[in-house]
Formats: sequence, C-alpha cells, structure tokens
Amino acid sequence: MGPTAMALLRSHAIVLVLVAVSQWQPGCGHGDHKVQKSDLGQLIALTYNTALSFSDMTKPSRLNETADLFRNKTVADMWDVVCLQEVQEREDQVRIMDAAREGGFMYSLSFLNGTNASVAGPLRSGPACNGLKLLRLGQCMTANCTAQIQSGNQRLVLSCAFTRCSSELIAAQLSQECINCINREGFNGLTSGVGSRSCLSPMTRFDFQPTYGLLMLSKYPLSNTLAQTFRDEPSFFSRGYLRATVAGGRTLGEWTAVCSHLYPNTIGIPYVGSRGNASNENFENTVAILNDTVVKKSDRVLLMGDMNHSPNEEEFLNSYNTVLNESYCSPYASLVGNCTFCASNPVAQQAGATRSFIYDHIYVRASSFLQCSPNGSATGADVSARRWSPGPRLSDHYGVVVEIDNIPPPSPSSADKIQASFLALAIGLLLLAVI
Repeated sequence: MGPTAMALLRSHAIVLVLVAVSQWQPGCGHGDHKVQKSDLGQLIALTYNTALSFSDMTKPSRLNETADLFRNKTVADMWDVVCLQEVQEREDQVRIMDAAREGGFMYSLSFLNGTNASVAGPLRSGPACNGLKLLRLGQCMTANCTAQIQSGNQRLVLSCAFTRCSSELIAAQLSQECINCINREGFNGLTSGVGSRSCLSPMTRFDFQPTYGLLMLSKYPLSNTLAQTFRDEPSFFSRGYLRATVAGGRTLGEWTAVCSHLYPNTIGIPYVGSRGNASNENFENTVAILNDTVVKKSDRVLLMGDMNHSPNEEEFLNSYNTVLNESYCSPYASLVGNCTFCASNPVAQQAGATRSFIYDHIYVRASSFLQCSPNGSATGADVSARRWSPGPRLSDHYGVVVEIDNIPPPSPSSADKIQASFLALAIGLLLLAVI
C-alpha cells in the first residue's frame, strides 16, 4: 500500500474516532442535525362512532354506506389510522374490514380478529341466554314495559327494565353474551317470541361474543396489540379499548394508538355497577387507559374514540381534565369546539338527545416535539382538526379528524448512540493500529 493510500486510511480512521467521541458530547451527534423539510412526516387520524349498534329498519342501508366509505380509495386516502365505535356485530366488523382492505387499510384490530384476520373463529351453536332465568323477566316486562317495547326506543326500554323489573333483571344473572343478544334483538323478543327464538334457541347460529363495538383500521402494520376490557361484570354498556403500535409510511417512527369507547352518561337509566355512578366509571376507564404500561412509556400517543366526556359536561369534566393533566393535547376541542354529539342531529334526536357535547376526541401526546397547553392546544408542530360528516342520518355522532404535519424523525435513543459510537471507535482504532 502506497503512502497516499496509507494517509487516506489514516485520515478516515481519525474521522471515525472523532465521530465516536462527538456522540458522547452534549449538543452533538446525529440526533441534533438540522432536519430538512423533506425529512418531515405526517399522520392523519379519524375517530367515528358508527351508531351501528342501533338495530332499527335503517341499519342495513347505514351499514352499506359505512362500508362503502372505507372501500372508496379517494375517501380512505384521507386517513392513516381509524378508530370506529359501535360496530357491535361480528358480521358488521367483518364486512367493514373487508371493505376497508379494498380501500387500502390492510391492517385491522378488534376483540374478535386479533390482527389482520378477516374472519374470527367459527360461529357457535346454542342459546345465548338461559330461558328459565329469563322467564320471570319476560313476564315482568310484558306487564310493565309493553308501551316502551313497542316504541322501539332502546333507551326507554332499558329505563323501564331497570326501574320496574330491577329485581327480575338482577335475578336473571344475564351473561354478557345474553346481553349482547338482547341488545341486538330487543327486549320485545322476551314478549313476542321473535328475539326469544334467536337468544334462547339451541339452533342459534350467531356469535354474541362481546366485541365492545371497537374496530381499528390502519394503512400501516400494527404490532404490540392489546384488546382489553375495563371490568368483568356483565353490563348493557360494556366497554373496553384496543391498543396497537402503528409504524410505517409517512408516520416517521412508532405511534401508540388507542381506540376506545368509554362508559356513557346513562341519563334516564339507573346506574348498575360497583363504581357508584356513571361519571366515576368513565373516570376509571380514562385512568385505565392512561396507566396502560405501553401508553405511559410511549413518547408518541394517539388516544381516539367516543370518550363520553366533554369540556362542557360538568359531571364528567374530571375525566377530560385528567387527560390534559397528563400532557395530552386536545386539538379538536381547542381548535374547533363544535359539538360532535348534537341535539340538532336527527339521529341523535331519535336516541333522545336534548343537549350537545364534544364526546369524540383524538388526544395527542408527543413530548419530543409537541407542547400541550393547559387548555389542550398544541404548539411545536402543525396540528389541525376538523369535524367529519359522513352524510345525513348515518350516525348520531360526527367524526373527528386530527392531522399532524411536519413530524420530525425520531431521535436515536441513548443506547443507539452509544452502540454506534463504540462501533465507530473500534473500527477507527483498528485502522490506526493496522496502519
């Protein structure tokens, strides 16, 4: 090897040693280089309560329209990750997952499918409910709740069941599967026999395994997934959450995404549970998500869903403020502030809505580049939010979209820097020793 080559090798070795040393100096190294505009990323998220838990005569057409939305690539291209609520039935979840795959959402998560599977396990045979236990409940509701059952308003029916047939309801010891079946078929099945044949017949071929109505869709791979319930007690308002790590494409790094539907304000329906009241249970749901081990450790987090707490609802304000106190931004509430569950919405009116709230949220935390003020507004990145309407009479909720632009690439961790430093130092010293 000639002198020129030797000198060139020596200079390269010295550079490697200097780079290795620079990694240990504050303010130096790869993580602090000036980020170019072309290096920046983007993430757009949607949360939407589909209201597909309402099994009225409009349900088939509303399901078709909802599935078509996510099949349409032009529409689906607007989002990277989606959280849907009240997709209660197994068949509906499969229908939307298959349609969304055509629209580019190749990854999904629910209580039924794990990840990326189109269909859950085989349908089960046998009754969802115990007929003997339901007999007295059916007799009580026939005597006391016929008008409410005939109205078709599930809230009125539940209110009657809890107030006029509470002892029979408790004695029935309904399983969650039985409750899910009643929610689908209606209490009129206990009096007319229509739902009874579905919920009580050993020939039933439905799967009423709880789905909690949640479905997460993503353009990018999902990993580290979890489907978690909030409590083990059967409930007509059973709740849970989905959690996944989303990474790929334009997201620039890993995001922890949570999709949830929290306990509601059961106006007109007595609270049944061990938490004292509905606001306490909503608060416990909120804290459970915030205390999720992966959520707590993640720098970049999206908490999405129908949270059933609003900055203008005094009884549930503690839940909303608790999220903000954990350094989350609330872009929609702080930037837009229009109701997402609105008394002016015809579908919400059918459900008995008399007041308007911001129930639907996408909370954002990204402390490495995003600062959140006490009122939930965000600085440090371009964050925007908007209300999304899929069309008239499709749901009692509007969707919420949050867009985060100019996301910086994640800085390498300390461990990564040290590992790179040692490698560079070792190669540099080896070269100096050889030459």
